[in-house]
Order: sequence, then structure tokens, then C-alpha cells
Amino acid sequence: MEIKSLAEIIEEKKEMSSVEGGEVVDPRQVPSSVAERLGYRCPPRCGFYSLPSDVTCPNCGQPKVTISAQGGHSVTCST
Repeated sequence: MEIKSLAEIIEEKKEMSSVEGGEVVDPRQVPSSVAERLGYRCPPRCGFYSLPSDVTCPNCGQPKVTISAQGGHSVTCST
């Protein structure tokens, strides 16, 4: 649980309304490749949706993101 002041809530609402395009959508409404790259969807083997702050998939327990040797990010999830 997170407790926020009224000022924080108002600021958060302003930020949300200023999203380019003006529309916030559920991660399940975007293409799966987009949801995976943003960290919401566990890649193809599992396909479970969770928060991007979850480092591992709560469904299959595999890491959602790995860092390659060149420093780039790739999405992985295998069971």
C-alpha cells in the first residue's frame, strides 16, 4: 500500500493526462510485443501479464528481462 498526499495525487493526475496522445490503455490492449518490451507481459512461452516492476514472472518464475553482454536489454522467459 502507498500513502500519498493530495498534492502528489493531483500531480500524478496531471502527468497522466499529459501523456502524448492523451489516452492510457491497459497493457492487454496493445500488441503483445509492445507489452513485452515495456515489461508487462512475460514473453511467448508464458504470456502472463504483471507489473513491469516485477523482475521475475509471478506465473513461471523466470526473469522477465536479461542484460546482454553488450549492455542492451532483451526480454526472456522460458519454462
